[in-house]
Parts: sequence; C-alpha cells; structure tokens
Amino acid sequence: MKLIPPELMYKIKVVHGEMKDAREKVMHSAYCHPDFTKAHNDLIDVTSWVKQVYFDHARYR
Repeated sequence: MKLIPPELMYKIKVVHGEMKDAREKVMHSAYCHPDFTKAHNDLIDVTSWVKQVYFDHARYR
C-alpha cells in the first residue's frame, strides 16, 4: 500500500468536512428539500474528485 502524500491528506480532510456539512443539511431537510439534491450532487462531485486525484497520483508514482 502506498502512502498518501500530506497535501492530498489535507484535501481529503477538507472534503470530509464539506461532506459532513452536506450530510447534516440533508438530514435536517427530511430528504425532500432542494438542498438535498444539491448536497447529493456535491457528494458525487467530491467523491469522483478524490478518486481522480488519488488514482492520478498513484499512477505517476
């Protein structure tokens, strides 16, 4: 297993904080609020971004 570089770890922590905020927003909106759709799309964007950055980094090592 390769070690994750510190700059990527920092970005993952920032993204994790954003995901927690989005999750709380979704839970408070009872899943029927327009914020739910936005938070869900943000989660998908963030997840794909982390995968892309991590795998691009792993490919070039």
